Amino acid sequence: AMQNTWTPTVVGSLIMLLAYPLYAWAGREHGGAGLALVSSGAISLYVILLGVLLRRRIAAPNSPRIITVVLPMALAVGLGIAAGEGMERLLSGMPVLINGALVGLTAGGVCLTTAGLLRVSEVSEVLGIVRRKIGQRAKRAS
Repeated sequence: AMQNTWTPTVVGSLIMLLAYPLYAWAGREHGGAGLALVSSGAISLYVILLGVLLRRRIAAPNSPRIITVVLPMALAVGLGIAAGEGMERLLSGMPVLINGALVGLTAGGVCLTTAGLLRVSEVSEVLGIVRRKIGQRAKRAS
């Protein structure tokens, strides 16, 4: 928190107040799915705003801009959501647990693959760590 707990509190409270009418509308018109969508948007806005505010405080002059991560990740997340929705439509008759697992794996896989292909450095770094861990375990197992 960098000795500043008020900024996240105030930013989160303002976003919640601004999003409240959207929550009411989405819940009334679209039920749980609408609430989840508005909640995801509000949380995303919160994280982006806090990232921008934090970067202004701690970033070096030549640091990459946050937009270089946010835009490719927004595209990756959008494609992941679309893939998950497509899988959901294909699996409409499946048991809920299997459906949820396959939809989640599809959405997450497409999102991470897209972010890796777009060379989002943070995602590429995590994917590299996961690949190394899997490789190490495979070597131990054989």
